[in-house]
Amino acid sequence: MPSFLEKCANTFLMVACVVVVGEFAYRHVKSSPIPRLFNPGQRVEAKPALNLPGTSRTLIVATSSTCQFCLASMPVYRNVVDAARRAGAQVVAVCGEAPEVNRAYLSSNGISADRALSQPDSGVLVSQVPSLILVRRDGTVVDSWSGQADSAIEKAALQSLAKN
Repeated sequence: MPSFLEKCANTFLMVACVVVVGEFAYRHVKSSPIPRLFNPGQRVEAKPALNLPGTSRTLIVATSSTCQFCLASMPVYRNVVDAARRAGAQVVAVCGEAPEVNRAYLSSNGISADRALSQPDSGVLVSQVPSLILVRRDGTVVDSWSGQADSAIEKAALQSLAKN
């Protein structure tokens, strides 16, 4: 027959497991519906190569040619980039790989960028691809979206482009 101390230890372990599993489930179920890389109103410390003052808004497209989520996001990104161009925004590709590789990758997926820059050259350090970042000429973030693009991200990006 188990001792009192053994029963207490087993009870404690069961409660601890329930708490850990519950916290894990809560964090994954309660996550933001649209993940954000940069918060609206935050400023990016862009370098001159990004040329933010060139237009009133810039859509930064951050992808990698080796990212499966980037490839899956291309249909959404095509629509958002087309809308950005119609709205008069410049489109800049920012990547962690050679800019020529990223420009060719986007082009092969039907997306044309005004410029392709490495992260260090742009000053915009993106920790997650794929990502879209809409910024004003002063570097203020209007909105951002990260992770594999779906219809919710597309809708949010199109609305943001239309009103900003």
